[in-house]
Amino acid sequence: MIKNDFRDSHEKIAYMSKYFKTHFPNEQKGFSEIWNEAYKEEVDYQGLVEWLKFKLRQHKDRVQIIDFLMGIAFIDGVINEKELHLMNNLVMRLGLSPKEFEGILGMHKTY
Repeated sequence: MIKNDFRDSHEKIAYMSKYFKTHFPNEQKGFSEIWNEAYKEEVDYQGLVEWLKFKLRQHKDRVQIIDFLMGIAFIDGVINEKELHLMNNLVMRLGLSPKEFEGILGMHKTY
């Protein structure tokens, strides 16, 4: 999401850091280390989708990751066309319904 829109990247990174500290407090690697490794690598989108499908087997977990990514996209107050397309594609590939996507999108638009 950050590579698609660099505006407010510091706020997006702070949002991700807080999220990881809250939801993964016992993670072996710190967020900064994970971020640095991930940012250096080219994103293998298909591989990422497959990894998410494998790791997030419960529907509620897939909804949670979409909500998290949508939060990053809306840090600057808007979602651009690239981000919207990426999110829509990811929602479809993770098996969420268009109605769920619209609900998450609507919730973030109101913030």
